[in-house]
Amino acid sequence: MLYVAVGLAGLGAVFAQVVDLRRGTDEANQTVYVQTIRRRETQMIAQTSTELKELVDQLSDSDPVTRQRARTQLVAIGSQDVTRALLVELNDPRQRIRWESAKALDAIADPISAAGLVLHLDDPDDDVRWLAAEALAKLGESGLLATLTGAIRMSRSTHFCHAAHHAFKEFHKQHVHADVLQPVIKACDGLDPTVHLPLESYRALCIIRTGTASTES
Repeated sequence: MLYVAVGLAGLGAVFAQVVDLRRGTDEANQTVYVQTIRRRETQMIAQTSTELKELVDQLSDSDPVTRQRARTQLVAIGSQDVTRALLVELNDPRQRIRWESAKALDAIADPISAAGLVLHLDDPDDDVRWLAAEALAKLGESGLLATLTGAIRMSRSTHFCHAAHHAFKEFHKQHVHADVLQPVIKACDGLDPTVHLPLESYRALCIIRTGTASTES
């Protein structure tokens, strides 16, 4: 839950305020204790959600220092709620917000961002595409599987092929199914990756998931 990201200090304060109730042994006091904890937790969640929204909104600020500060704080929180919020911002029509979101997702490296990042291997902006590839490479096998799946469906785009090529080379450097990736990288390097990359990506997926190559051609 998001309130965990606030830190133990906040919850410690809550427990300190109700410690006198906890000492009670009668059922009424125990009920009040539980209700107090739940009420304070709800308040903390609401407060943190508001702070999260404010930080996300600051990613569109015209001041680069403000944007960087907000991004740094979002990365420090690093919860799945932050990841989901950044994935939404990654679809903003403004390049600046997409770049900031991709940069933060790259630093957080949450596997749930894989599918969203793959879509932005075909982003209109070259810098965003590069960051999406870098971010996927940090996700290990989950990032690789998402990128291979995307390559089957999206390789008609030369922008996608170039960005995916970068991601595949990074996976190879990190020894993430490096042997399986050799034909995929070769397809990216070929004269027409839009034709050969989907097939090699499909074969690579078959090997990774089942341990056997597809016989389709």
